[in-house]
Amino acid sequence: MNRSILSILFLLGHTPAFSQVDYKVQIEPIFYDKCSACHTSGGSSGGLDLTSYSTLMAGGNSGASIIAGDNQNSLLWKRINDGSMPPSSNDVITSNVELVKKWINEGALEKPSIQKNEITQIDNFSIPEDSMKTLILEANDLLGNAVTFEVKSSNQNINISLVSDTLTIKPKSDWNGFATITAYASGSTWRDSSIFIATVVPVNDAPKPFFWNTVKSDTINITKDNLTSTYGLEWTESVDVDGDSILYILFASTGPSSKVEVYRTSNTTHLIPYSDFLQKTFEQLSVATSATVYFTLSAYDGTDSVKISRGDRELYINRYEYLSVDSQGIPDKFALHDNYPNPFNPSTQIRFDLPKMTSATLTIYNMLGQKVKTFYMQNTPAGYQSITWNATSDLDVPVAAGVYLYQLQTEEFVKTKKMILLK
Repeated sequence: MNRSILSILFLLGHTPAFSQVDYKVQIEPIFYDKCSACHTSGGSSGGLDLTSYSTLMAGGNSGASIIAGDNQNSLLWKRINDGSMPPSSNDVITSNVELVKKWINEGALEKPSIQKNEITQIDNFSIPEDSMKTLILEANDLLGNAVTFEVKSSNQNINISLVSDTLTIKPKSDWNGFATITAYASGSTWRDSSIFIATVVPVNDAPKPFFWNTVKSDTINITKDNLTSTYGLEWTESVDVDGDSILYILFASTGPSSKVEVYRTSNTTHLIPYSDFLQKTFEQLSVATSATVYFTLSAYDGTDSVKISRGDRELYINRYEYLSVDSQGIPDKFALHDNYPNPFNPSTQIRFDLPKMTSATLTIYNMLGQKVKTFYMQNTPAGYQSITWNATSDLDVPVAAGVYLYQLQTEEFVKTKKMILLK
């Protein structure tokens, strides 16, 4: 036998089976020709209606007439095979009986399942910006041979990674838009493709990191003569890749208290007058000669914010010389006076006298003896002093109404008094 003929026979024998019988073209005419007299809608014999695919598959009074894939247990086929249907000498010819058998064993499909060498189509999809998607490519080769894949993108902002049949799609950082992607499948004698669109949906990006240009720790001395001087804070620019405007929010605190917002600007510098430090930093430390202020900063784009890198900036403020010039009269002994007003809400003033420069501590206790608030005053100059307490703890948390004790302590003097907070 000719080798080419042998090859063709081999290929035919090893080609996977697939349906070639068409119900509409080949099977339905058989039933119309031989069975329509008895099995029509409205007067179907045995409840079996053969005028459409759906009514045929629904069966009749005896149950299913067709069992897909199993002609031996399909009642309709058995009836036309043994000649009991149609009930006359007008039997279904043998070739048509075999055709119905083949159709049933192929799955009794309404439409033929035509298989071919092809890639499985990929649907369009969307992913968020700065994310990725992984797909498994699939293809059918009728001879069962190996299939190779190839993928191309219309947009260079989409990175394509293909390992065997695994496709990874990853857009470039901060990019959004869409790309047309083509996936190819190739067999030994064929090539097919699937074209789909990958849409990268924009998301808001937080501002980029930024840094201080101000030294980490600094000191200023406030006197009567330099109140118009300013202290400058500087930082680098934070960039927003979405093009949003950046607002810088400055936060500050004195000592261990929590930071509060003090300023907003679109610039990368902020100047603070020395007079502001006197007014705001020492608001509750009216007799303190010095204090440390801690600054931090956030960049805000209207949705997200990022904190400045490399930690807080610390500013030590010394106003000893200012207080020395400003003091009026010197008491001749230590004294702790009654607070005013008392009872009070929301704040009260506590006055005390220092006959000489000294370090002092004013501590407020609740009636359980627990410390609530402590004012540390290092090297406080001699004079008539006062502190304002706004009924908050060291953590800046408002305290409950009730009776509190306040105690002034120096190296040479200790005195305790009582006050009442109303709410």
